[in-house]
Amino acid sequence: MLAFFWAYHKLSPDSQAFFRVLSLHLAPGFTLHTAYDLLRTSSDATLRHLEILIAAGLAERSDNDSYRIRDLLGGLAAVLPRQRAGHAQCQYCAARW
Repeated sequence: MLAFFWAYHKLSPDSQAFFRVLSLHLAPGFTLHTAYDLLRTSSDATLRHLEILIAAGLAERSDNDSYRIRDLLGGLAAVLPRQRAGHAQCQYCAARW
């Protein structure tokens, strides 16, 4: 798990925020459109952040347009929104789902 925290802390603040909010998605996988809709970023920015998470080993592509947070990281990632993001941001994202 130390590798997870190391990889997470090497991300830019924007990519950290992207990962924290994305971890609130409860399904095991998600599409580019789902991430785009949840995070309200442009499709280019969403794809760029997903590629950064994949390169860091925090997410993986499961097929052409499907992604997922790496096994076991979803549970750990789920505590990050409460620790790092404002409570209102977490409630907003959770309410959208």
